[in-house]
Amino acid sequence: MKYGLGVVQGEDTSSLSLRQTDTSTYSTLLSMVYTYGHVSIDDLLCFYKSVIRSVLEYGSVVWHHHLTHAESDKLEALQKRAVRIILYPTILPYITALGYLKLESLKHRRTFADKKFFNGISQFYNCLHHLLPPPCDTELVTRLRHAKSIPYHLIKLNGFVPSSILSLQIM
Repeated sequence: MKYGLGVVQGEDTSSLSLRQTDTSTYSTLLSMVYTYGHVSIDDLLCFYKSVIRSVLEYGSVVWHHHLTHAESDKLEALQKRAVRIILYPTILPYITALGYLKLESLKHRRTFADKKFFNGISQFYNCLHHLLPPPCDTELVTRLRHAKSIPYHLIKLNGFVPSSILSLQIM
């Protein structure tokens, strides 16, 4: 199943992979727009946000938690390359360039989207709210947290003691 032009899910629904050909397609597309037309930074940024980033983030609430660090780094490397192309010939560190362009890292955006999605379905009027488990009874939870501990007696044994002697000492 294909979630975007760069993220593909395997049949076992637990393996995700980024296809190198698709990720390089994005970089090539952005480079071509920059090279063959005299385009401003604002136009390139708008193109990146609307055409490339939107496809990369499509459905991220579903597949975000299955990404490995390597796959997340590949996605971030794609944005890093896009930022370099957009700001060419200016060379800035990635974090500084993100601040200059008023962008956020893709990982931060995925995390924010997850929180926003969960907060949305937490509302009782949301059509997906019925899929959530019922809320816990707070009175029950507080009673469990403060349950009395079972008293126990500590028996100190010096070395190996056969079980028959141990049973006699305890009685």
